[in-house]
Amino acid sequence: MTRRTARRGSRISISYRPKGRTKAQIAREAGLEPLAEALLASPDQSPEQVAGRHVEPNKGVTDSAAALEGARAILVERFSEDATLIGSLREEVWSRGRLCSRVRAGKAERGVKFADYFEFSEPLARLPSHRILALFRGEKEEALTLELIPDPATPDRGEPSAFERRIASRFKIVNHGRPGRIVSTPWGGR
Repeated sequence: MTRRTARRGSRISISYRPKGRTKAQIAREAGLEPLAEALLASPDQSPEQVAGRHVEPNKGVTDSAAALEGARAILVERFSEDATLIGSLREEVWSRGRLCSRVRAGKAERGVKFADYFEFSEPLARLPSHRILALFRGEKEEALTLELIPDPATPDRGEPSAFERRIASRFKIVNHGRPGRIVSTPWGGR
């Protein structure tokens, strides 16, 4: 078995692994799965208005923002369980992405051993493992802030990224003047 085949097998098994109690599971228990389905099926409705119909304080859904957060968790989990999609997105981020770091405010003196990484940016594909470990150590010791930039060539103009468009395409989400964004970048800083 090749390394690529083993990696693919690992991604496929994600859907079948037993999970702890996730945010999505908690949202399902609160009855928010119909909201998630409604957001996908009815692009012409206001997400806040649709979510307002699912507010149930006795189930922990105190307002429409909490309902939308639960629906988002359900959809993100659904998207993340597509092994083929996640595998291709991961490979693309690995080949085009960059890992950047900067010193945290007021931490320059205390984190002097990480001075090489105070203003640092390098493509993921060229990062050696010892440098990645040093960056993670700097973040853990609260001297550095790390940011993963999936595709530095794409400027952020408030438009969906290539990654968001691929997820939307895979799940047949079309923006017909949709008031809210269903697919948005789930990552920012680490």
